[in-house]
Amino acid sequence: MTGEASPEIAQLPGLVDRAEVQRRLHLIFPDGTPNRRYCTREMAASTVFAMLYVGAIEGRNRVLAPKQVYRMTDRQAARVGSAQREKYSEDSLTPRFAAPGKRWYADNSREPLRDETLRDGLIRVGAVMVKPGVATTSGKPRCW
Repeated sequence: MTGEASPEIAQLPGLVDRAEVQRRLHLIFPDGTPNRRYCTREMAASTVFAMLYVGAIEGRNRVLAPKQVYRMTDRQAARVGSAQREKYSEDSLTPRFAAPGKRWYADNSREPLRDETLRDGLIRVGAVMVKPGVATTSGKPRCW
């Protein structure tokens, strides 16, 4: 490595904190949005924050796995440098990974995250896309 940031690291999107993400979700998804509560609750804000944190956004070759949301911590979220975010993006997918601090959600939170927040909320309204060919129950990343 020459000391220069790779194009993927350099292209990570900007971040706002989880509370600001949630405030914005309430503006983006007005009353009447199908399953609005799944699109605007704290878990949705956590999901969108984690997607931005790891760079799982349209036009990039990176997708999010639910474990990257429920393994996030406030201490990790405060590490906003590109290299720190890139490291989390990779390490959080490995078995027994633990970010510093108290996790936002327990392992068993993956079902409401996957089924309600993603499938019935953000995917249903077109805010999140799904990588074809990855099973819903797979632990592999599949959303951007």
